[in-house]
Amino acid sequence: MHCSVLIATFNSFETLPAAIDSVLPQLLDGEELVVIDDGSTDGTSTYLQSIPDSRLRVSRQTNKGLAAALNTGLRLCQNEIVVRLDSDDEMLPGRLACHRSAFSQNDRLVLHGGNIVRRSDDGHDLGCSSFPQKHADIVRGLMRGRHVLCHSAVAYRRETVLACGGHWTGGVGQGWEWW
Repeated sequence: MHCSVLIATFNSFETLPAAIDSVLPQLLDGEELVVIDDGSTDGTSTYLQSIPDSRLRVSRQTNKGLAAALNTGLRLCQNEIVVRLDSDDEMLPGRLACHRSAFSQNDRLVLHGGNIVRRSDDGHDLGCSSFPQKHADIVRGLMRGRHVLCHSAVAYRRETVLACGGHWTGGVGQGWEWW
């Protein structure tokens, strides 16, 4: 089971290098990091062009917003499992292995989430955010309008999300509708 990591970015020159550096060591042969540059004007594009790694696939578009950039990336991803990461976040070691394992063990699994560690701008650990682990608890939370999944900590089956119409471009909550 191979993964495509998807990052949509806009003017993230300061944080994107750490995000990319957290992903590349975790990729296996046949996996990729897809970065959609959504019209950056701050040096992000130049930085992305400077990375000599064949596993990195970059596409640049005029600024259309996060959800539209994610939909562009979703169409470009070549692997069955798409792992999301925001351009100002870092992937903890072992995250991709955890997603691979979960999807390999369950053919019916469509969405796999995770918890996050919050850090201050100066790098101090602010603690973990824990999200529900059981399907019933996730559904119950969604039905009550709670945030039970962190978009930057999920992995999902590409074809299922495409069949649902991709990421919602009508406002915030790019995954809420299909979650």
